[in-house]
Amino acid sequence: MEDKRKEITKEGIYEARVDNPSFEEDKPGQNWIMGQGGTWVNNIISGWRVVGPRLAGTFRPDIFIYPGGVPDGHNVAWTNGGSIRQVLKEKLAAGFTYVLEVYVGKRTDHPCGNYSVELCAGDNILVSESSLDITPGKFSLSRAVYTASELSLYQGMPLEIRLNGRTQANFDKVTLVIIPPEVPRQARIICRFFQ
Repeated sequence: MEDKRKEITKEGIYEARVDNPSFEEDKPGQNWIMGQGGTWVNNIISGWRVVGPRLAGTFRPDIFIYPGGVPDGHNVAWTNGGSIRQVLKEKLAAGFTYVLEVYVGKRTDHPCGNYSVELCAGDNILVSESSLDITPGKFSLSRAVYTASELSLYQGMPLEIRLNGRTQANFDKVTLVIIPPEVPRQARIICRFFQ
């Protein structure tokens, strides 16, 4: 299989491959439900797995839910308590810094309950972000940063992205930027905050 990593800088900083990062692979059709706020499908998100007893899926909101549109494309992922997960080919490596960015949305017609964006190695949560105060009808950028120490017990374990939420939490445009340890501090700062 072709390596889909995208080189970002000449210093070796790159974006890890995330399958279906903006949830656009699933298109409205059979099994999709049309209702208040748009069109959706339960427990289908290509490239991702839904975990838990509660529902999650792909949602194509209408203009009344997000008047300014969604960050990338037409679809978002939604959850009503299920966890949306993807295991990556990348493995945790000592000294590397991982920058997980996900847009989190709050619908105009539903309160967005608690959410969390997590980067894991195996079953172990490395870093979690859940502090955004999101304006209804808009998306805000969640950013979680983790640098693996030389002493990490989780080295070599595959990385996993988890998107968790309650009551119609919406997610879009998932990226994971990986910064090797040899990258100068200046380039690390630019990569983190100039995206």
